[in-house]
Amino acid sequence: MQFKVPKYIEVENKVFGQFTFKQFVYLAGGAGMIYIVFKFTPFLIAAPIAVGIGAFAWALAFLGKEKYGRPFSEVTEAAFKYLSRARLYTWKRIPKKQTPAAETPSGTQNPLLSIPKIQAGKLSNKSQEIEVSGDDNEEMEEATGDIQDKNNPIFR
Repeated sequence: MQFKVPKYIEVENKVFGQFTFKQFVYLAGGAGMIYIVFKFTPFLIAAPIAVGIGAFAWALAFLGKEKYGRPFSEVTEAAFKYLSRARLYTWKRIPKKQTPAAETPSGTQNPLLSIPKIQAGKLSNKSQEIEVSGDDNEEMEEATGDIQDKNNPIFR
């Protein structure tokens, strides 16, 4: 036995001319708000407000799922809920898992991830050289004599 399945299930019925009930309510509400704005405020102030209200009412009525994947009314509702609710941001430190050093298939360490090792003898020799040569001011003046001139007023 075969059943006839309706093709256009999601299409709303046109109640008011070419508008659905929702579209009519959005447009009528926007028109009513524009009327109230023009009734109680001067024209120069009411005109930009009326344009904004009209554009918003038009977007609510006619922007469908094609633009945002959801109707514009649902997007607006979600944005209003997001902005009106209090938010509490907390931070919790999550310790990182320590991974062993990356090794190549042969079992040796990867040269890009290895840290170069400094020999203690060379480091101590350099520190002794710095300490010993730090007391000789004459050698330092000779080395920097062409840059710092004692007669130059900048280096006095």
